[in-house]
Amino acid sequence: MYAIASRYDDNEALSTLDPSTMWEAGDEYLDRAKVILDRSYASSRASTCQSLLLMGYREIGIGAMAQAWTYIGMAIRMAQDLGMHRSADGWERVGLGGRLFNETELNERKRIWFGCVIMDKYVSTYIGLSFMSLPFGL
Repeated sequence: MYAIASRYDDNEALSTLDPSTMWEAGDEYLDRAKVILDRSYASSRASTCQSLLLMGYREIGIGAMAQAWTYIGMAIRMAQDLGMHRSADGWERVGLGGRLFNETELNERKRIWFGCVIMDKYVSTYIGLSFMSLPFGL
């Protein structure tokens, strides 16, 4: 979040106005997030999916679409690993009784999954990999 918010910091001086270079605001925060991610991506968690989506969103904001594609792809694979692409409304705790997720958790899972879908569609369309442009059978 800090990496994204850095672009709105009035004290953050732009190093250059050259459009051929990427804006460096928030790079330090993104680097710190990468260190944390390196220690935590082996265990799939909803919070890590959210972080990956934010990192991808930040990269879109500075025009680093290839890196955004990577982070969003990681978020999608992690969300699928957590089963967020499936309806969990009827999932129950075997032998313990009761639902596995309460309403708040179910809604959070849906928001994360649809965030993945929307971000994937945006980035893939931007870089020319829209699903609709692919021939059938691929």
